[in-house]
Amino acid sequence: MEIRKATRKAIPAIICFYGKSGGGKTYSALKLAQGLIGKNRVCVIDTENGRASHYADDFDFDVIDLAPPFTPARYIEAINTAQNAGYKAIVLDSVSHEWEGIGGCLEMAEGKTGLQAWAKPKEQHRKLMNMLLQAKSHIIFCARAKENMEQVKVNGKTESVNKGLVPIQAKL
Repeated sequence: MEIRKATRKAIPAIICFYGKSGGGKTYSALKLAQGLIGKNRVCVIDTENGRASHYADDFDFDVIDLAPPFTPARYIEAINTAQNAGYKAIVLDSVSHEWEGIGGCLEMAEGKTGLQAWAKPKEQHRKLMNMLLQAKSHIIFCARAKENMEQVKVNGKTESVNKGLVPIQAKL
């Protein structure tokens, strides 16, 4: 361990765009990535059957097509592949599959009961989140969103109130 004077330095950004399908998440993520790294190439980890390549005429990027199962370990592998190849910005489109996609955390817990059902999925999810904090590249997530509906009492009656959108991902 060493004590040294703190100095300001550039650190990679971790950013999430979330919204409904067609809301411009991928386009915005690519635009931001390009702005962060200039002429360097961006890597997109595409879990949506090649949909990011719709923007191939607008942006210069490379792609990793990530097919199911969408386990946290496979996301870690894809991110490490991009970082080891020298990409300074990585767009994950979509991180929602890691939570509720085929082979994602919800499926990993499916069919089991009690706290044990969540032990392995939560452990793997934490490994992904911790890995992101150590990332050497800018990481930009795209996440699908859903309505955040809440039951509230109004004048003695229960009503559903829309509290806006929330990303489809683990509650933090």
